[in-house]
Amino acid sequence: MTNSLERKPNSALSQWRSQKGEQKRPPPPPKKKNLSPPTPPLPTLPIDIPVPDVSQQIEIPAESTAPLEQVETPEQVIPVRLTANLTATESDPSAVNETETIARPIQETETFTADPTSSPCLITPDVLPYRNRTVAVQVTTNEAGQATDASVRQSSGSPVYDELAVCLVRQWQFEPATDQGVPVVSDALVVAVRIE
Repeated sequence: MTNSLERKPNSALSQWRSQKGEQKRPPPPPKKKNLSPPTPPLPTLPIDIPVPDVSQQIEIPAESTAPLEQVETPEQVIPVRLTANLTATESDPSAVNETETIARPIQETETFTADPTSSPCLITPDVLPYRNRTVAVQVTTNEAGQATDASVRQSSGSPVYDELAVCLVRQWQFEPATDQGVPVVSDALVVAVRIE
């Protein structure tokens, strides 16, 4: 009598295991061989035709011996920094009422550079001969003391110098004009501008 606890080997399972163990990876596919025939070398032939001379057909200009054009440099060098002085002058008394005070420059002197990246006012060599001249500029200021308009009241004799002075005044900061202590828009201020 056989022991019921003893297990007989499962024939189907053992057969599957034996087949699994016997399976191997398939061999890699064979490399394809180049089946096209090799290209035969091209025959070379000697060239018996002479190379044509084209040097007489093409005109080669002679080297220019003309002198180089002279470039004129400005005699006056534009200084890197200029100083502008602003002085408030008496305005037209009829433009100011009794309760109004006119605007005043916060500072009377300011240095600016001849650099367009830091100053919008353009300095040209035409300005330099007129330095230290005075131009009178009438200024309109708003309630914040900013110059909203400026125009020449009395010229220096140079339109370029006058234009630079007006441009500088537009960048200036002022104490606003007041009426009964309240800041107001005013065009009563006239300043004398001198650029050194």
